[in-house]
Amino acid sequence: MSAGRVAGIGALEELTSTYPTANVTRMPGELLVPGFNDAHVHPLFAAEPELRVNLEPATVTSTDHALHVLREKASGTPPGDWIVGAGYDVIHAPDPQLDRGLLDSVSTEHPIYVIGSTWHAAIANTPALDAITTDPTIGDESGGYFARDGDHLTGWMFELPHMNVAWSGSDRPDLLPALPRPALVGALRTQHRIFNAHGITSYTDALVTPHTWEAYRQLFKEGDPTTRASVALWHTHRDLLDHGDFGSANDEWLRLVGVKLMYDGAISGGTCLCSGPYASATDTGNGIQVMTRGDLFQIVAELHGRGIRACVHANGDRAISDVLDAVEHAQAARPDERLAHRIEHCSLLDDHLIARIAATGCIPIPFSGFIYHHGDSLVSRYGAERAGRVARHRSLLAAGITVAGSSDYPCGPLDVMAGLHSMTTRVTTSGAVVGRAERVDALIALCVYSAGSAHATGEGTIKGRLAPGLLADFTVLSRDIVRNPDWFQDCSVLATWIDGREVWAAPGTI
Repeated sequence: MSAGRVAGIGALEELTSTYPTANVTRMPGELLVPGFNDAHVHPLFAAEPELRVNLEPATVTSTDHALHVLREKASGTPPGDWIVGAGYDVIHAPDPQLDRGLLDSVSTEHPIYVIGSTWHAAIANTPALDAITTDPTIGDESGGYFARDGDHLTGWMFELPHMNVAWSGSDRPDLLPALPRPALVGALRTQHRIFNAHGITSYTDALVTPHTWEAYRQLFKEGDPTTRASVALWHTHRDLLDHGDFGSANDEWLRLVGVKLMYDGAISGGTCLCSGPYASATDTGNGIQVMTRGDLFQIVAELHGRGIRACVHANGDRAISDVLDAVEHAQAARPDERLAHRIEHCSLLDDHLIARIAATGCIPIPFSGFIYHHGDSLVSRYGAERAGRVARHRSLLAAGITVAGSSDYPCGPLDVMAGLHSMTTRVTTSGAVVGRAERVDALIALCVYSAGSAHATGEGTIKGRLAPGLLADFTVLSRDIVRNPDWFQDCSVLATWIDGREVWAAPGTI
């Protein structure tokens, strides 16, 4: 290694002969691979429970416990100030679930707002709903809905009504109180240590606002980083690209990868937009279209014309088709611009959609560990045939498409080993196999989580492989999973190196 770059590769004898003054470090374990690169995570979402009121299942064990924690917070909060909870498990919450009435029993002197663990839903009490529903731009017709029991609002809200509360845009302040920048910087440092323990040396934060962007800027300005980051700016702030500093940090440590849009809901939560009916959580037989086709076309065309990558969240096959329609329309208007736009999650695919992805040059970012963690529930909700067409890594790669690896942490577990195991086996938690034909071998899975993700940020020429001149970011594994993929479940990360220096080592390793 030289100045944070790989100087050469080969047999030890050959390298010591070529570089006789180089220091020799003996690595533990059996396999050294390029540093893992998670192409879609939300580290500050993961930090929210610690920075707000922590309602994660590991912290609160029942609904009564959650209400007790919120009451304690209310007792020390001035009337009128917002109380924000985070990490509430909206999918597996115990009965009775939190709702408007229960939150009102905590306090009606404070707006109380509980963010769901998926970040696709939230629950509000009456004062919070009064503040939210007086905004005429937030309504059922705007890409989501407020749940009702007859004419009564239950306090639950899904998709855009929640997004407009948390990430409203540059033309108006967010309703939720912003977290202090020093707290966000500290949270990022903590998250980076967690990433390093999983062998991650690079990632993409798939949704930032100007406020969280400044936390990133400060973090990297303070120096001694242990992880490289790229970020996608939430689309309601894209006007700031004209006069902000979002392009000034596009270096090997921090860069803007594009602009984030959201077109449908969650596939695990049953709110994605599909071409055929399924047992959706909306009880309509289908999911939620978060923005209109017209808005999607307009924003993608605008970004494409400016040479800015669109990073569009789309899970269902109908949503993915609409995104490809928008990209094809933008490319027809500006065929000289061949920017590779991203389809975040890109979950449910048929062969025709895969061919269109290849033709447009889009980069799919499918969940890596999704089949293992959610495969059984996918079969129940969508049927076995459609479930087998989720996260089609093998078919995408066979079509010549570069595929990135991602966890969607904290909406999914960060564990890279579990993601690699899921991609190579397609085995669920129950032991069933879902979509056997989409299995990939271990070496390909490793490439997806390294070189594939580097390509998704436009950095394939500087990282993602161990080759002379590329960044010296690598991970040391305890087992040679390429030689024997059955070792995935027994494999662990022993050390993580970035820029030619060790930033994490497993306890007890030398």
